[in-house]
Amino acid sequence: MNAIVERIGREALIGAAVGFIVGLIIGLPILGWWLWPVRWVDTDPYDLKQRYKEAYIAMLADSYAFNRDAQLAKERAAGWDKEELCQIIAKLESRASEEERQRLDDLAGALELKVEIGKEAIQTPVGATPPPVERPPSPVIRRLVPVLGIFLAMVLFIAAAVAIVMIWRGRGEAIVSRWVPPSTEPLGHFVARYTLGQDDYDESLDIESPTGELLGECGLNIAETLGTGAPAKVTAFNLSLFDRSDVRTVTKVLMSEYAYGDEAIRNRLAIKGEPVLVEPGKSSWDRSSAFRLSSPDRLSGLS
Repeated sequence: MNAIVERIGREALIGAAVGFIVGLIIGLPILGWWLWPVRWVDTDPYDLKQRYKEAYIAMLADSYAFNRDAQLAKERAAGWDKEELCQIIAKLESRASEEERQRLDDLAGALELKVEIGKEAIQTPVGATPPPVERPPSPVIRRLVPVLGIFLAMVLFIAAAVAIVMIWRGRGEAIVSRWVPPSTEPLGHFVARYTLGQDDYDESLDIESPTGELLGECGLNIAETLGTGAPAKVTAFNLSLFDRSDVRTVTKVLMSEYAYGDEAIRNRLAIKGEPVLVEPGKSSWDRSSAFRLSSPDRLSGLS
């Protein structure tokens, strides 16, 4: 993730996120709702204004009075809220003539609606408060809710993306601030001493930073001996380098001229590490991802 952010550029990502948010603000409310507002077309009758709803129901009653097709009337009233239909029919009957009231009454029967007919159902006593009527939400609101939900989800997604970028940016700056330029000075000089008779010789030395932090280890131990009996006749050593930032331990096998010249010994020890012939004045190098170990060959007494 950090590599991707560095490759693209944190400033570019932040700029893109800010530009996207500004584009949404300009495009959705200003252009979409004010300058070029959305126009609803091919809507259903129950999404019309109240007066057009009443006109539609009145025409539906006239149509049913003419054809007496109850199934057709139900299809034309499909999608309507039954309670709203009852309210519209009751309201139309309150100001309709006897003939029109009969048509509305017949339509209510065809639609299987229970509409109370007469003045008792439409008049409200003086001083009394009419019962509240639950109206279905406006079609604009019904369509606006999912749009606002999508807009809110996009805003939250962008905010999360910006937060992640800022966190990675802060981590990157912290890493840069802690980074110390590489120095040509060695971290330390280590002396591994082996004397004849140390048959179990295995020496390990810590590699530390100037602040005392453990960075790794280097070590030397016996890799091969000749013959039997004590003291052991050492003919090869393992020189190892362990780096905490690496997943592997680098090993070289320091060999005497005899061991290096013996193909069987050299091939057998090559499994442990790279075979190196010990020669006076020659240095061996071990390299990991972060360290380079220089080991001048001052070994003497190798068989």
